[in-house]
Amino acid sequence: MMMMPDFPVVTVAEMKALEGEAFKLGLPYDQMMERAGLGVAEAIQKRFNTLAPRSILGLVGSGNNGGDSLIALARLAQAGWRATALLSATETADSHLAQRLEEAGGTIVGWSKFPDKNALITDCLSQTGLILDGLLGTGTRLPLRGPVAEILSALRSQPALPPVVALDCPSGVDCDTGEADELTLPARLTLCVEAAKTGLLRFPAADLTGELQRVPLGLPAGSWLPGQPNTRLLTTAMAHFLLPPRASNAHKGTFGSALLIAGSRHYTGAALLATAAALRAGPGLVYAAIPLSLHAPLACAVPEAIWEVLPEVEGGIAAEAASLIPPILANKQALLLGPGLGQAPTTRAFLTALLTEILPRQATPIPMVLDADALRLLATLADWPAYLPASCLLTPHPGEMAALTGLSIQAVQADRVAIARKFARAWGQAVILKGAHTVLANPSGQVVVLPGATSALAHGGSGDVLAGMAVGLMAQGLDAWDAGRLAVYLHFQCAVLATQTVGHPASVLAGDLVKEIGKVFRDLQTTSPS
Repeated sequence: MMMMPDFPVVTVAEMKALEGEAFKLGLPYDQMMERAGLGVAEAIQKRFNTLAPRSILGLVGSGNNGGDSLIALARLAQAGWRATALLSATETADSHLAQRLEEAGGTIVGWSKFPDKNALITDCLSQTGLILDGLLGTGTRLPLRGPVAEILSALRSQPALPPVVALDCPSGVDCDTGEADELTLPARLTLCVEAAKTGLLRFPAADLTGELQRVPLGLPAGSWLPGQPNTRLLTTAMAHFLLPPRASNAHKGTFGSALLIAGSRHYTGAALLATAAALRAGPGLVYAAIPLSLHAPLACAVPEAIWEVLPEVEGGIAAEAASLIPPILANKQALLLGPGLGQAPTTRAFLTALLTEILPRQATPIPMVLDADALRLLATLADWPAYLPASCLLTPHPGEMAALTGLSIQAVQADRVAIARKFARAWGQAVILKGAHTVLANPSGQVVVLPGATSALAHGGSGDVLAGMAVGLMAQGLDAWDAGRLAVYLHFQCAVLATQTVGHPASVLAGDLVKEIGKVFRDLQTTSPS
C-alpha cells in the first residue's frame, strides 16, 4: 500500500536534533549538505524548466545555507545554466564548494571587492532570470546587519527583480517566531530542506515565503525522535489520499446521509449555505432540520435537500423541538449542529436539551460537526466535553476558541498550533482552529497546518460552507480527523478558484465557494499522489 506523502513542520531546535540523530546513524553533515544542494537544484530545474534565459544569481552566505546554495549552483551550471554566486563573505570564495562551482563553469563574485555596489547589482541582474536566496538560514538574528543587509537593501532598491527562490527560508526571517526584517526579499517559492520551519507559517513571514515545497534529505530510518514529526502541512497529496471512494455502480445509499440542524430568522442564509455545501461534498442524502418559517424559501433555493420542519419561537427553534429529534436522527451517518441557530433563549434551551439529554441517550453515537452557535452554547456548559461522543469535529474561529478555552483571543492567536494541540487532547476531539493558516489537531496530538491564507474567506457564511462540507464527508464514512483535513483543503481551494472567477478576494461571497466545490474535487481527483 502506498504511504501518504508527508511534509513535516519543525522548530529550529527540532531540526537540529533531527540532523544530530541522522549523523549518529551514519549520515555525515557534509552528505546532508550535498543532498540538500542537489535537491534544490533538481526542484529548480523542474519548476523553471521553461525559464529563458536559463540563468540564476545565487545570494550566498557563509553558513550551511550558503553551502547548499553553492552545491545547487554547481549542479545547475553542469546542466547548462548560467550560474553566478554573489558572496556576502570574502572567505567563502576560497572554499572547496566555491571552487567546485567555478570548475562547473559558474562565476564567483565577492560583494566586498566591488566599491560600486549599485553597478555590481545592475550587472549581476542584467542576465539573470532567477534569484536563489541562500544568504541566511534558520539561525537568523534580527535586525540584519553588515554585508547581508547591504546586499538585500541594494536588491530591494531595484525597480524590478526576477523571481526569488528562498533556500529553506527567506533571508531575514526568524524561523521560529515568524518575525521578518524589512529588507527580506519576498520569495515566489521556498524550498524547505526536509521540513518546513514553524516560523514560515506565522505572520509576517508567511507573506514572504510564497509557495512551500519540500526537499527531502533521505535521512536514515530512526532519525526522527519518537512521536515526531507531530506537525505537518496539509498538502494536495495528503488531501488526494483522503478522498472517499466513489464507485460508478454506487447508489445514494452508498454515500450516506447527513443531517443538519441549522438556521433562524436572522440567519436563514447560514442554513442554506451549509446545506448546499453538504450536498456538493458528495453524500447520498442531506436532511436539514430548520424552523418552520424558513421552509418555503429554503426548499425553493435547495430543492435537492430533504427538509424537516421544527416548531419555532420568534424565528428560532423552540425548546420543545428537542423531543422531535430522535426519529429524525434515524439512519443518519453524520450530524452538523450550529450554523445560524442564533442565541435566543428558546434555542439555547433546545441546544442544551439536545446536547445534555437527547444525544447522550442514542444507542449508537452519531459523529458530529459542531460549529458557530453550538460552540457558543458549549462554552456555557460546565464540563461540556463529557456530553460529546468521541467522534466529533469542532470548528471554532479564534473568538469561539477563546470562549471554549477561557483564554483571550490574543492568547489563542499567539501560538495557534500549541493551543489547538493542547485542547484537542484535553477535549478528546478533532479541532479545526479557523483563520489564516488554519490549524487542525486531533486527540493524539497530531497537528496539520494549511499552508495558505486568503482574505477571500473573510466573509460571513464562509464557515457555514466549511462545516457543511465536513458533515457531507463524514456521512460518506470519513472520521472527524480525515473529514476535517479534506474539508479544510477543499474549502481553501474553492476560495482560490472563486477569486479567479470573480476577479478579487474582496468580492468573493460564501455562495461563490459552493459553486467551485465540484471543480476542486475534479482537480484533486486527477492529481498525482506522489
